[in-house]
Amino acid sequence: MTLDELLAVVERMKALGAEEKDYAVLRALVESYDYLTDAVRENRMTLDRLRQVLFGSKSEKKERVLGRTGTGAEGRMAGEGEAKAETPAPAKPPAKGHGRLGAEAYGGAERIVIPHESLRNADPCPHCKGRVYTQKEPAILIRIQACPPLQATRCEQERLRCNLCGEIFTAKPPPGVGEGKFDASVASMIAALRYGSGLPFHRIAKLQESFGVPFPASTQWDLVHEAADKIEPAYRALVDLAAQGELLHNDDTSMKILDF
Repeated sequence: MTLDELLAVVERMKALGAEEKDYAVLRALVESYDYLTDAVRENRMTLDRLRQVLFGSKSEKKERVLGRTGTGAEGRMAGEGEAKAETPAPAKPPAKGHGRLGAEAYGGAERIVIPHESLRNADPCPHCKGRVYTQKEPAILIRIQACPPLQATRCEQERLRCNLCGEIFTAKPPPGVGEGKFDASVASMIAALRYGSGLPFHRIAKLQESFGVPFPASTQWDLVHEAADKIEPAYRALVDLAAQGELLHNDDTSMKILDF
């Protein structure tokens, strides 16, 4: 029912002979109901907050249950407890290590196991006569750093030339660098940014240039196009699998059709 319909019911109650104070109570209830429903509907009040407003805090402490009805020591304790309850407690800062996301959420983070610098399992305790043992759960430190989507490594290989025969000897690159200019993961990252997150090639190029690792849009397209040929069989298999489905869902952004 709308607010006007509810108020009309209250007015009919008044016309039937309801007392003025009863009429005032009914009208206040209707207006409060309208305010609370609008607050919840417009996300100005959470359901937990609404529950506290309507029913109060559900604390079962003795001073809240008994109030000031006790005598002697109990009465003083109840009075002191009620006085403390009226004074809002200062907000406690969140405990360290209790953030929005736990350590398990960072599955893609590089994992580094750090042994203790001086102690090993079953070593004597440096503070007493006991022994220290390795705990099942280690202390977790999450460290987040910023970096461009595509990083480059510049290897400066020393070259030496013989002054007699002219032979040039070049130092070998460090292990793990690989051959060629582009790693296999580059095309995957570009495809994920472009087709997974909707980031255009030219915008990726500007971002990379600002980090000092230029990556032209044309080069991005060439790498993605070449990599697409390698996953073509998997894509065709998914298309054939989708064609066997009996229920298809289509979701598109709503837009106004100007002309057919």
